[in-house]
Amino acid sequence: MDFNLPITYQIAGSSTINLNSIAASEVTTSSPLSGYKVLSATFGEVGLTGYVDKRALHDGVDAGDTYLGTKTLSVVCGVFGSSIADFHDRVQALLDSSRPIPREYQTDDGFRSLAFSQATIDTANFTTGYIPMQMKVRPISIPAVQLTSAQSVGVSSKGFAANVQLTFVARKPYKFRQTERSITISASSATTSFPNLGSAIVYPFFEIIYSSAATYNNKTITSVTFTFDGVALKLNSLAFADKTASAETRWYIDFDSQAVYIGVRSTAGGPFVKTLRQDVIDTTTYLFGAIPPTDDSATTMTTTYTGTVIPAQIIVTYTEAWY
Repeated sequence: MDFNLPITYQIAGSSTINLNSIAASEVTTSSPLSGYKVLSATFGEVGLTGYVDKRALHDGVDAGDTYLGTKTLSVVCGVFGSSIADFHDRVQALLDSSRPIPREYQTDDGFRSLAFSQATIDTANFTTGYIPMQMKVRPISIPAVQLTSAQSVGVSSKGFAANVQLTFVARKPYKFRQTERSITISASSATTSFPNLGSAIVYPFFEIIYSSAATYNNKTITSVTFTFDGVALKLNSLAFADKTASAETRWYIDFDSQAVYIGVRSTAGGPFVKTLRQDVIDTTTYLFGAIPPTDDSATTMTTTYTGTVIPAQIIVTYTEAWY
C-alpha cells in the first residue's frame, strides 16, 4: 500500500471516500490541513485450516487439503480539519463510511472495494511502476474516536486533528487487481492461454454468446467440454431460443461457485435474468478448473464441441489476486 497515492473506500451513495486525500507535500505546510492521511496499515495474518492429526503408529501427521481463513486489515487514518466545524464534519464522514451494509452493497453483504496502489519493479507488466489493487472488505466495527478539550479550545490557526483506526474483514483473503482480465474465445479457437500475474489461484467466469447477429433462429449446442490442464467440465444441451430485436439467450459458467446459469433478456438492451441450470452439467465430466499463478505453470484450456452448432464467442473474465 503506497501512502503517497489515493486510498479510497466505497461508501453509501455509490461514491468513495479518499482516506489519503492529503498529499505528502502538504504534510509539512504551515497552514491548517483539511482531509485525511493514512498513517499506517496492518494486513493481518491468515490462518490455514484443514485436517491435521497425529499418525497413530508412525511419526508425523496425517493431513488433508488446507484453506485460507479470515483476513483483517487495520488502517490508522489521521483526520485533519482547518476549523473545528470542518474537523468534526470529517470525523463524522469517516464514521459514516463504516456503515455496515449500505443499500448499494446489500447483495454483497456490505463488502465493497478498498482500493490502493502497490509499488513494483515489474514495469514490463505494470508500466506505471504500481499495481492497482483492491480488497473487498466490510467494517468490523464503528471506530472509536478520542476527542480532547484541546480540540475544542485549541488555536484555530493551527487546525485540528485526531487519529482514527478503521478495522475491516475481507470476504476473500486476497489483494485483487482493480481491473479484471478479459479474453474472448472465438468459434475457431481450440486452445486458449490464460495468463495470471498474481500469486493466488483464480477462477474464471464464462459468458457464452451464440451470435452477435441481430436475429437468429433457435439453436442448441449438443455438448461443449472445457479442459484446464487435464481438469474437464462438460455441458450438454445448451439451448439458445430465437433471438429477436428484444429477446436473447446466453449461458454463464461461474467457476468460483461451480454453477451454470441460463440468462434471458426480454427487452432490448435490458439485463439478462439468470436462472440456475445445474442439470446441463455432465454426470461423468463435471470438474470446474482454475487458473493457477504463472509461476506454477502456464494455463492452457482446450475447447471441444460435439455437433455442428458452435457459439460465435465465449467471453472469459477473471481477476488476478495476490496474498
